[in-house]
Amino acid sequence: MKTINDFSFKNKKALIRVDFNVPLNTDFEVTDATRIEAAKPTIIKILEDGGSVVLMSHLGRPKGVDASYSLKHIVEKVADIIGVQVKFVDDCVGEKVTSAVNNLQNGEILLLENLRFYAEETAGDEGGFKVMIIWMAEKMNIAASNKLLKLIEEPPAKTIFLLITENEDQIITTIKSRCQALHFPVLSEQDIANELLLREKCSESDALKIATQAEGNYNKAVHLLHQDSNDLIFEQWFIAWIRTAFKAKGNAAVIQELVVWSETIAKTGRETQKQFLDYCLQFFRQALLLNYKSPELVFLETQTPKFNLQNFAPFVHSENILAIEKELNDALYHIERNGNPKIILLDLSMKLTRFLHKKETSV
Repeated sequence: MKTINDFSFKNKKALIRVDFNVPLNTDFEVTDATRIEAAKPTIIKILEDGGSVVLMSHLGRPKGVDASYSLKHIVEKVADIIGVQVKFVDDCVGEKVTSAVNNLQNGEILLLENLRFYAEETAGDEGGFKVMIIWMAEKMNIAASNKLLKLIEEPPAKTIFLLITENEDQIITTIKSRCQALHFPVLSEQDIANELLLREKCSESDALKIATQAEGNYNKAVHLLHQDSNDLIFEQWFIAWIRTAFKAKGNAAVIQELVVWSETIAKTGRETQKQFLDYCLQFFRQALLLNYKSPELVFLETQTPKFNLQNFAPFVHSENILAIEKELNDALYHIERNGNPKIILLDLSMKLTRFLHKKETSV
């Protein structure tokens, strides 16, 4: 599942619908900033990437334009919490807003006026269809699934449920049997290459190479083209890891380097850790393909100086690949369930040391 951490917002403007419907006292002071605090990590991520942020929200239930419901009252509080000056425009549509957004610089925040000053914002409150979107539906626990099942069996009038999942088989059968499945396949390599040629004006050879590496994900292809993908960081982590693991066998002093490496990765977010382990799985599989003389299936191109995939490939073979994949998948499983990443990654590192030194039996 892709998250905001998979994308770079460098030189980009992000329009975010936030829930800043916060309580105010008679002096228009925020009395509970929990909702503003909740939006802070997302906003900070975009700013640290080198982008800018446009925030839109509603406040209360005004009947038309009402100064007492203006979001100008919370500008100072938002700036206080985010730690960045917040610009404000007293509208949310029109030329004034367009101009303010166009003039927004990287690292800046713009807050738009209360969306509910316009009737269109609340037009769906009193009629029409309601849509409930459930993202990562396969992650629902039993209690949530049972409640949703009851809703699906006796749905409110004019209500549509959209369940979005990357793994349909993990949704409980009683819910799945009541849904109409729509499958959206990944983009073909040719489709991605064509779009890169059209939108990014890159060379045909670069477009085809990156389309292969993107694995059906156009956003990943763009990041790879502009060299702002996490894969570049993951490659550095991976190569540092296997180099240290090679040295660690019979060398107790090097074990401390694996401890430091594990601590470094453990300090990142859980989603980043999961993405990195997925990257490791892909790297080992690519090395295996290269080792068994299938270069036409190998799309991985490393950027790290003095590292050659061709030289590394012989260390990944039939005698250790299954064990390596099992341990990586086990680590993914435990991290996904909030296990201690430092312990999980160090344990994985110690096992990798043994696996990489295992020799392939001659046939």
